[in-house]
Amino acid sequence: MVENKSASKIDIPDGIIHYMARYIDAGVTDNCMDCCIAFIKLPRFFFLIPIFGFSDDEMINTEISIVDGTYRSNSAVIKDTTIRYLLLDRVKQYQEAKVQISPNQRKMMIDSSLSKWNDIKDKDLGIILEYQNKKSGNS
Repeated sequence: MVENKSASKIDIPDGIIHYMARYIDAGVTDNCMDCCIAFIKLPRFFFLIPIFGFSDDEMINTEISIVDGTYRSNSAVIKDTTIRYLLLDRVKQYQEAKVQISPNQRKMMIDSSLSKWNDIKDKDLGIILEYQNKKSGNS
C-alpha cells in the first residue's frame, strides 16, 4: 500500500500500484552534491544501495531481517524526500512510456491479456489488475 503521510499534498499517480507490484527497474541517482544511491526495484521490493551521503534515519521499518529473512508488511515509512521523489519520478516515467505505445501494439497487448484472463485471474497478476481497477474506479 502506498499512502501519503506527508503534511504537504503529494500527487501519487495511479500507476504506482502496478509499478510497485509488478515493475522491474534499476539505476543510480544523485543530487549532484550531497548523496548518491543505486536502487533495484523488483516486484514488491525496492532495494537501496547507498554510495555516499545517504542516511537511513528517515527509513522506518524498511529493513529485511538478515537472520531470518522476514520483513514488516504494511509498516514501512519513507520520510526521506529524495527517495519519495525518486519513486514518484520513476512511476511518472513508466506512465509516460505506456502512453507512447502505438495503438496497434496496445490492442495486441489487450487482446493477449483478455485471451489469457482465465489463466491469470487467480494468480498474482490477475489479483493486482483487479485491485488496480477497483482503485481507479473501473470495476
